[in-house]
Amino acid sequence: MSAILLDNGSLLHYEVMGRGRPPVLFLHSWLGSWRYWLLSMEEAALHRRAYAVDLPGYGGSVALDPSTKEFHVEQALDAVLFFLNTLGVDRVILVGHGLGGLLALEMARRHPHRVDRLLTVSLPWNGVLMTRWQRSTPRQLAGKLFVQTKGGDELEVARQEVENTNEEVFRQSMAWAETYWSMFPGATLPQPWLLLYGEKDPLVPPPPMEKQAQLPQAAQRHILVVPQTGHFPMLEQPRPFHRVLRAFLAMTPEQDLTQLRLREEWQRRVR
Repeated sequence: MSAILLDNGSLLHYEVMGRGRPPVLFLHSWLGSWRYWLLSMEEAALHRRAYAVDLPGYGGSVALDPSTKEFHVEQALDAVLFFLNTLGVDRVILVGHGLGGLLALEMARRHPHRVDRLLTVSLPWNGVLMTRWQRSTPRQLAGKLFVQTKGGDELEVARQEVENTNEEVFRQSMAWAETYWSMFPGATLPQPWLLLYGEKDPLVPPPPMEKQAQLPQAAQRHILVVPQTGHFPMLEQPRPFHRVLRAFLAMTPEQDLTQLRLREEWQRRVR
């Protein structure tokens, strides 16, 4: 377990493994912590340095600083930047899930020179989708999301982490996600951007074709849907997810992001 001391006096917990540049930073969502990224970190660490943080108010960052009971977007973004600066990371590949995906998107928009490319998983694409869940408790939402039984021990670990989620932090982060798109200025991202969704995600279903045009534009933008998968593709279907992750991380700037596919043999394995 590692941690850095932020400017506001709180501690930010993080984990790291592997070597190689540019490094990858994994950002978690509303429920759980860095721990559900463990398999993905191991995959990324084969060729790159891989980091995962517990956002302020979540996971080990709560345990290390019990006074942290609020979630502020500016605080979360500042913490990520402070983390990168402290470790001497000038440019990073961002992989974010749910809330972490929104933060990755906002980081890429505000600090484009710091983000090499981004992969968002189960990214909320419409604030209205969040309204029906905002008044849920973490446990109630988990009851809807953790319905896949094939995720193995890692999915069970993520399920257990829900008990450590602070309800006030959870509600504030959900409220921000609900209003995010009304605040987004519509700028075009200069980085390649891959969006990945679970076909059967009960919280954030894949955006239909007519809605995809409303998403921010990017230098390259591509959407993939993992069949028979819910809100946690990295845990429910780790094999196809990590094949996509591996290909995404290996891409050069000259390669076309839209050529990434869930190949037929991958799809057969998840049916």
